[in-house]
This record gives sequence, structure tokens and C-alpha cells, in this order.
Amino acid sequence: MIKKIKDLLFQNRTSKQTVVKNVVWLSLSQVVGRLIRGLFIIFAARLLGASEYGVFSYALGLAGFFTLFADLGINSILTKEASREPERASSYFATSFWIKIFLVFFAVLLVIFVAPYFSKIESIETLFYFVALLTIFDNLREFFNAYFRAKE
Repeated sequence: MIKKIKDLLFQNRTSKQTVVKNVVWLSLSQVVGRLIRGLFIIFAARLLGASEYGVFSYALGLAGFFTLFADLGINSILTKEASREPERASSYFATSFWIKIFLVFFAVLLVIFVAPYFSKIESIETLFYFVALLTIFDNLREFFNAYFRAKE
């Protein structure tokens, strides 16, 4: 029984089985990512209290606006082009990785240096450093998900 499950989840035998395997892994990664994010939000709400959590949510929302600049369609382009031409996938990955690093760096700079000017809340500036760190991890996770979607 365990061998059948391992074969289903780790081997490409038929196109139908490959689709099932990909759906399982992509769904699992989405569920786990959202579960971790949800637990983090619950933990932050309990730790910070009502008013401080409101400030945290405001910082997260404001930073989310600036992190739109961290993608600009790179993930979609990587998935499309790498799946269309698998022999050039590593080249596409390397190029888009460095573009993504630059865009994430730019978005983090926006979050740290520009976002505080949009708020008059005093305690929010230190939160932007933490939110910038979340931005880095979130964008890199999405980038690697796009790469693995293209590979399968």
C-alpha cells in the first residue's frame, strides 16, 4: 500500500497519474503555505492584542501594495516559457531568478523607505522590517512554485 502511494506521488508513469501527482503536490504546497500564514496571523493577534494587531494589519496591507512590484508577471512568464521549451528551462530559471531577486530587493526598499511616509502611526516603522522579511519569503516561495509548475 505504501509503495503504491509512493509510486503515485513520486513517479511519472502515465499522463493521468502525472496530472494527479502534480495536483496533489501543488495543492499540498498551497494548503501548507496558507496554513502557516494563518497560524502566524493567529499567533500575531494573540501576542499583539487588538490595537497593536490593527497596526500590524495596516503595515501588512500597505506593504502588500508595494510588493506588487516584486512580481510584474515573472512567475507566469517563467511557467509558460519553461514548459513550452523544457530544454531551455534552466536558462529561463536563472535569468528570471536574478530578475526576481532585483524586483524583490526593489520592493523591500519601497516597503522600508517609502511605506513609512504613508502612515502617521509611530510604532509602525519597526514593523515594516518584519513585513519586508515576509515579502522576501513569500515572493521566493511563489517563484519556486512557478518553476515546479513549469517542470511538470
